Amino acid sequence: MLESIQAALEALAVSRKKLTDLLPSLKGNKVISSNEEALAFVFDLQDYSDAIRLVTDFVTVEVEDQAVTPKEISQLFSEQRESLERLITEFTHLSDEMEEGHYTESFYGLKAGGVRRLSGGLQGVLEMNGQLLQENLTFQRLIKDVDVSSGIQAEESEEKTGFFRKLFGK
Repeated sequence: MLESIQAALEALAVSRKKLTDLLPSLKGNKVISSNEEALAFVFDLQDYSDAIRLVTDFVTVEVEDQAVTPKEISQLFSEQRESLERLITEFTHLSDEMEEGHYTESFYGLKAGGVRRLSGGLQGVLEMNGQLLQENLTFQRLIKDVDVSSGIQAEESEEKTGFFRKLFGK
């Protein structure tokens, strides 16, 4: 049971890293940032990625940098959905085993109630996954002609001149 949980956690962590690595290029693109609907989707992706950390912080995985394109977001969602469903099932089973006394060890310091809450939290992340998968269709239509790698440097240079630098001239 723990091996299955560990494998699902590692798969989810790798998939999350790929999604997280894509976010800066999406946020930095001027075409995407000028489209309110596309930008809202990108911020939802960031929130979703942060929510997945609920469980991926349990594991440390080494991921080689693999460039993911926005067209592969649906594939990432599918991989994550599979891992999330497996984790929810395994966590529910683990919490039942803990309550019945068949499994006496804690899971990363969590007792049966903590594991059950973790399972419930993942249920919310799974719903978020489904919603984003649907929104991704619209996002793909909006960015079909956009080069995601463009515009990043211009956005970063604008960020350097903050309010206090302008105010104090430093």
